[in-house]
Amino acid sequence: MAEPPGPRGLDFVAALNDWRKNGLVGLEHLAQRYGDIVCVKFPGRRFYMLNHPDYIRQVLIDNKDNYLRSEGSRRERRFFGNSMQVNNGDEARRLRRIISPMFQQSLMARDYCGVVVDLTRSVVDKWTTFASATLMNELMEVALSASVRIHFGTAPGPETDELATLFREADEFRTHAVLPEWVPTTINRKYLLAVDRLNRDVFARIKARRASGPVGADLLSAFVSLEEGLTDVEIRDSLVSTTAAGADGIGIALNQTIRQIASNPTIDDALHSEATKALGGRPARYEDLVNLPYAEQVVKEALRLVPPSGAMVRLAAGEDEIGGWRIRPGSRILISSWVMHRDPRWFEDPYSFKPERWTPAFERSLPTCAYLPFGRGPRTCIGAPMATLILRLMLVTIAQRHRPRATEPERSIKVRPFNRADDYLPVVLEAR
Repeated sequence: MAEPPGPRGLDFVAALNDWRKNGLVGLEHLAQRYGDIVCVKFPGRRFYMLNHPDYIRQVLIDNKDNYLRSEGSRRERRFFGNSMQVNNGDEARRLRRIISPMFQQSLMARDYCGVVVDLTRSVVDKWTTFASATLMNELMEVALSASVRIHFGTAPGPETDELATLFREADEFRTHAVLPEWVPTTINRKYLLAVDRLNRDVFARIKARRASGPVGADLLSAFVSLEEGLTDVEIRDSLVSTTAAGADGIGIALNQTIRQIASNPTIDDALHSEATKALGGRPARYEDLVNLPYAEQVVKEALRLVPPSGAMVRLAAGEDEIGGWRIRPGSRILISSWVMHRDPRWFEDPYSFKPERWTPAFERSLPTCAYLPFGRGPRTCIGAPMATLILRLMLVTIAQRHRPRATEPERSIKVRPFNRADDYLPVVLEAR
C-alpha cells in the first residue's frame, strides 16, 4: 500500500519547525492540511498521526493489544518504577484489576471530599490578589498537596509540605534533564539524589503503615490492607506514579479552567451564582455536587479546550490496517486529544469556551473517541474519576471567594497550550 499523506521534503522541515515552535498547535496544522491520518517519516522511524475517532478507537479499544505503551527511558522508570504507566500486557492488567476499585467515585465521595475542600479553603482564605506567575505556581501547589494527602494520609501543614517538596523536586529534575541518566551532569546528579530521598520517605511510610495497620481514608492504608497483597516496591511504584500524575493533571487542568473563566466574565458570574445558591458560604460536600451541574459543564469544557495531556503515543507491535492504510510493525501511533477536541465535525465553534454545550444529548451524540482528556478504553487514566471530582470541588471553592480577571487578550488565552516549564497564567485572581 502507498503511504498515507504527510509532509515530505521542505514541507517536512517546515512541519518540524512548526512543532518545535508551537507544539500541539503544530499537530493541529498537520491534521488540517493532511486529513484523518498523517504519516511523518523520520530516519528509521514512522509516526502515524490519527485524527478520526474511528481510527483512534481501533488503537485504544478494538485492537488494543497490538498497540503498546512506551516503557519509558531509564530516567522515567527510575521515577515511575514498574507501574501501569510504563507497563503492558498481563502485568498491567493485573495491577489495574487490583488497584482500580480504590479509585471509584463512591469511595472518593465518602473519604476524600472533605480533605480536598478543607485544603483548598485553607489556601484560598489566605489569598487577596494573585498575579500571573504566582497564581500558576500556587494552583499547582494546591493540587500537589491534595494528591499527597489523599495518597499518603499526611497531616495538614509541615508533613504534607515536606512530602510534596520531595515529589516536586524529583519530578522537576526528571522533566528538565536532557542527557541520558548515566551522564554525570549536575541536573542528573540532583535527580538521582531527589529520587533517592523520595524513595526513602515512601518506603519508610509503607513499613510504618504495615506495622500500624490502616489508620485512615488514604490510599496507602488501602494498599497495605489489600487481600491480594502487593510488595513494598509495587506499592511504592503505584503510589508515586498516581500521586505525580494526579498532581500534574489536576494542577494543569485547574490552571486552564481558571484561565478560561477569566476571559469569560459571564461564565464566572454563572459559576459564582450557582455556588452561592447551592452552598451559601459553607464548604461544599459531595452531596452538593448534584446541585452544581454548571460547575461540571465548566470542567468538561476546560478539559476539552486544553486537555492536561495533549498527546499520547503507542507502539504498533504487529502489522495492522487503519482506514485502508497499512500500519507497519514498530511504527509509532500519535493520538492528540488537543487536535481531536478542536475538530469542528464533533465540536461546533471549537475554539470558543462553551460549557453549555455539555448536555446529555450532546454527549450521547459524540463518537466514542472524539473526547478523550484522560484517554479511552481499558487504559483510560485510572485516576480520571478522582481528578474530575477534585477539580469540581476546587473550582467551586475558589469561585465562592475569588474572581479571575484576564490580563491578556481573549484569543491569546484560548489558543496557547499549557507548558509548566515556561508558561504563565495571564490572570489576576481578586477577592470578591
